[in-house]
Formats: sequence, C-alpha cells, structure tokens
Amino acid sequence: MRMRIALTTLEKARIARGQFVRVDLAAGSILVGRVDGAWRAYENECRHRALPIDLGVSSPMSDDGDFLLCHQHGALYRLRDGLCVAGPCLGEKLASVEVSEEGPELVIRR
Repeated sequence: MRMRIALTTLEKARIARGQFVRVDLAAGSILVGRVDGAWRAYENECRHRALPIDLGVSSPMSDDGDFLLCHQHGALYRLRDGLCVAGPCLGEKLASVEVSEEGPELVIRR
C-alpha cells in the first residue's frame, strides 16, 4: 500500500533538528525522521511488548536525542537502522517502513 502524507510545519522543524516524529495512519502510527540526510521510518511498536514507543509522552526520542526510546521498557533503538542496543529486546530491530520524499509530501509504502 502506498500513502502520501504532508508533514506539518512543526513536524518538519523537529525533523530538521534531528528528531523523529510520530505520524498517525489509518492502520497505526510510524516514527519518521532523517539520519545522515536519508529518510527513515519505523513502525511505532516496541519489540519487547507490542506498545507504542512514545506511549504517554510527546516525543519518541531519548533525552540526548541519540536514540528512539521506549518509554515503557527503557529500550534504546539506533536511529539509522532501528536496532535495539539496550533494554529487554537487545539485538532486535524495529520494523522499518519504506519512505521517500516527493515534492512537499512523503510517500510511505507498507
């Protein structure tokens, strides 16, 4: 399935600062950001338990901005590949989602 999404000005600003943002879709949510100039997107679901990574908080980022942080279990995921580097799901990866930029919109392929 291919979907087009338009990011808000606030989402674009957060991504420009190196953060990932939550994008809600009909079938759940994904986390979208840029790493070393390339778009990255992951299913917003912790590999330890099937809960949203950003459950109960406004950002999926760790305090230092270097990782995606599951705020329920403390799992840390690398931004570039979604690999869990600390926590109860060590060595597992977030499910990646194909994302590309076409003009002012992002195209998500699931």
